[in-house]
Amino acid sequence: MRIGILELLSVEPSRRWDHLAYKYLITRQYASIMPQAISVWCRSLGHEVFYATYFGNKDPKQLLPNDLDIVFISTYTQASALAYALAILYRREKTLTVIGGPHAKQFPEDCLRFFDIVRCACN
Repeated sequence: MRIGILELLSVEPSRRWDHLAYKYLITRQYASIMPQAISVWCRSLGHEVFYATYFGNKDPKQLLPNDLDIVFISTYTQASALAYALAILYRREKTLTVIGGPHAKQFPEDCLRFFDIVRCACN
């Protein structure tokens, strides 16, 4: 099975030098451990896994191959609109979509409108 894992860390491209410096020096420090753990877990089960982190510097859809069976997207609320748009694109291609991360934990019902599976660490 071909599995894509995409972590969304930024939404808008920056042109100011102070925003660029913050993005490249600080934002990269916020990469979550859970998308990486899912990647390792899927690889250990024998799947072909593609992992990417989106920092706002190119088309997020181009970070993963087109012919995926499942795509996991991890996002926070500020990037949720981008995650929803990506989910629509992947669902058109008949790819199973899964969302996780802080946004899925806080708004699981909203996520179900766009994603097939919502994984939240709800207590």
